[in-house]
Amino acid sequence: MNTKKKILTVLLIAAMLLCMLPISAFAFTDADTPGSSIPDEAVAFNGHSYLLITEKMLWHDAKAYCESLGGHLATVTSREENEFLTTIAQDYCYLGATDEAQEGLWAWITGEPFEYTNWFPGEPNNGDGNRRTQEYLGFYGRSTQFALNTLGHWDDAWGKDDAYNFICEWDEAVQQPEKNDGTIAIGDYITLGTYLGEPIVWRCVDIDENGPLMLSDKILCFKAYDASGENADYHSDGWGYIRKERGSNCWSDSNLRQWLNTKGCVEWSHCPPIEDCIHQGYNAYADEEGFLTEFMRFELAMIKTVTQKNFLNSWETAREGYCDGGSYELNYSINISETNYDNYYYQNVTDSIFLLNPAQVDAVYRNLGIYLLDAYPT
Repeated sequence: MNTKKKILTVLLIAAMLLCMLPISAFAFTDADTPGSSIPDEAVAFNGHSYLLITEKMLWHDAKAYCESLGGHLATVTSREENEFLTTIAQDYCYLGATDEAQEGLWAWITGEPFEYTNWFPGEPNNGDGNRRTQEYLGFYGRSTQFALNTLGHWDDAWGKDDAYNFICEWDEAVQQPEKNDGTIAIGDYITLGTYLGEPIVWRCVDIDENGPLMLSDKILCFKAYDASGENADYHSDGWGYIRKERGSNCWSDSNLRQWLNTKGCVEWSHCPPIEDCIHQGYNAYADEEGFLTEFMRFELAMIKTVTQKNFLNSWETAREGYCDGGSYELNYSINISETNYDNYYYQNVTDSIFLLNPAQVDAVYRNLGIYLLDAYPT
């Protein structure tokens, strides 16, 4: 056996098991507590309500406006809250923090501890020595004006002459109508199935032609995408020597796909992921039962089986029966606008549980901001 280890580069994202499934519709109730004076357009999160105001104002005017509505400029005290704001913030927005009382000593206007921060690298810089001092907290929302890596980061802004969007917050949740029609909306959470004895929380990240698409809310575990090794049928084409040394990056062949879609013992089609055949021998799972093992029968019945495009490199297109369409190899980066991926080499694959394809990653970014990009373990 060739025991060279699987090399993980871009496949590390796949190995994080940000699993996705389209789930049958079912009843879901948001149990937020009603607030008496909160605008109906506000969005509830974690017992609070938030509203983006696109009528641009100076920082002090924005602060006064939020207070006139019974709220305050939004404050951010956790990573989860910061991620949530990326789903509603557009362009550059003011938040409720300032260091005007003492340079460098940032404080929330509500008096909450200023502990969690998410400054863009090099910030705050107080104008970088320019004449105008920067004393007010700015937040990078979704925008075609800014680079993708700015989303959700903070900046110190000059708020006395520059008017921007801003976000108001209320310390109670706006009443959300109870959904009793068996539907689920983007942003909703459910619990479905267990893994290693722990319930799995899923979030609806998009709704497409197959229905609600659910993404595991946390990284569940780390697993090699595919194992190296010898297999006469699997390695008989021109790129087989790569798979012998490093495993495959083709989804339909991968160990990970087989494991994700199995209840009980996995019958590996080739080269099981034993310790000697995966990167640094880390977290071998050849003897682990499939991901669906702890799902109850009624939970499995709620999961749809769907056929969708998985993209191939140019080598894979030469394998008989693999390429179902496309004319070019895809070099992917996140797209804010709708993108047609039909021109790229693809294979139609049918699964119950699967990893995000490029169109789905784009959709998550459009719907929920940096939620996917800022994933973290359970």
